[in-house]
Amino acid sequence: MIDRIIELLERTGLDTSSPPSLDRRRVVVEATSKAVVYFLLEPEAVVASLVAKLSHHPRFDEPIRAEARRMEELRSRCGDRRIGIPRVRLVGELEGRALVVTDGIPGRNMASEIRAAVFGGGKRMNRHFRAASNWLRSFRSVLAVGPDTVPAHGDFGPRNILVGGHSVSGVVDWEYFETSGDRALDAGNFVLNYLKLSRPKRSGSFPWRGIEKVLAGKGEATRIATRFLREHGTAGGKDGAKEVLRRFGELAFEEGNRLPVFSAIRSEPDRWKELLDRM
Repeated sequence: MIDRIIELLERTGLDTSSPPSLDRRRVVVEATSKAVVYFLLEPEAVVASLVAKLSHHPRFDEPIRAEARRMEELRSRCGDRRIGIPRVRLVGELEGRALVVTDGIPGRNMASEIRAAVFGGGKRMNRHFRAASNWLRSFRSVLAVGPDTVPAHGDFGPRNILVGGHSVSGVVDWEYFETSGDRALDAGNFVLNYLKLSRPKRSGSFPWRGIEKVLAGKGEATRIATRFLREHGTAGGKDGAKEVLRRFGELAFEEGNRLPVFSAIRSEPDRWKELLDRM
């Protein structure tokens, strides 16, 4: 399949000869719910030069194409202000399925850093939360359409964030972007997903106990997480972390299972309520 993708890129005029030809690059393949994603890397590189997303099924074609249009529009609106949105290189079709190719973004996946424990405990968490906080602040400032509204990425979490040093170098997966979103959405999704990846859990279960230990605790991790929720979850930080998460839970029941954390909350509402009660 990767050979077919390379042939299509060459036919459409995308330069695949300099840097080194794509057929000499390493390929990492990842399956998502809607597509197979091919990360094309040059020899010795650790960052993909190109990312090709091929739809699993015709019903996913339009969402994948719509995401590409959204990224192009957002990059146009951002101008030369750096938000780290991938550049779309190709929107096409292969074997009757939608294909979108974007540039890769330098950086290391935040979720991978959490799992690998590249930095110890609070130091790593503080670095990540500062980077995410700075990015959210810039993102909302650049793309805001009015004083009382904020844009929302829609699935802002470690799996979709690339970091370089102490800053966010890029954010991917723009399918759920909203021009006028709820402040609690990106703030709550980031915190809960970060703590989920950081906490040990039994196979197949959501780590409620580990997350509750942080959010209802008194240590450094508690201060980092609750400060982030207060700053980014409401206008001017006027509400507390508990109120932000309460609103996030309401979104879960309003918007269905489109996010994994929403699914966890909807499937165990009593456990979610218990977490909030103990904060």
